[in-house]
Amino acid sequence: MICLVQVLLSLAIFVLLGVKMPASGVVTGSFLLDLGITMFLITFSSDVLGLMISCIVHTPVTAMTVMPFVLIVQLVFANFVIPLNRVGQQVSYATVSRWGIQSICAVSNYNSQESTVLLTALNTMSDKDPDSLTSKLQRVMQIEEVNHTVGRATAQRLQKDEYSFTPGNVAFNWGVLLAFIVLYWVIGLLFLENVDRDKR
Repeated sequence: MICLVQVLLSLAIFVLLGVKMPASGVVTGSFLLDLGITMFLITFSSDVLGLMISCIVHTPVTAMTVMPFVLIVQLVFANFVIPLNRVGQQVSYATVSRWGIQSICAVSNYNSQESTVLLTALNTMSDKDPDSLTSKLQRVMQIEEVNHTVGRATAQRLQKDEYSFTPGNVAFNWGVLLAFIVLYWVIGLLFLENVDRDKR
């Protein structure tokens, strides 16, 4: 219930703040519902991961010591912010964060969004030297239609199959998150069965 309330509050804030959203959802037909399901699965699987760790460790102090490391691993191996090598890519498959981001990007039709990477780079370089060629190019590119053209062209180069806006891809990502929930739940139960034996 707490996870559900968190998701509903987040969605309500998005709507109240007028966050631009896709017109329709790929699975249910409603983007808000698809996003809500995705956020709930991410939130719930993360909570079950925390509960599993609480079942494994012996004291609250140990749990508080372990959790920051778990969070760092989730952040580093999310396969979104930090570039990963081949081994890192393999490790990332075992994290909730990777599948959560893939789910969000797939539901949001990330591949169809215009990219601001090139324009942002030009803006950054032009700030350092207002009279540079880059700065002059950046001023020329302020024309809205040019910005859209550059954004679309850049986006075409940044397509990712794992973000494809298809019901099958979204359902697969949801299935992986559900599998994490079940796995963490089972592991937690197994350790709870041994509580009396480990003299906690």
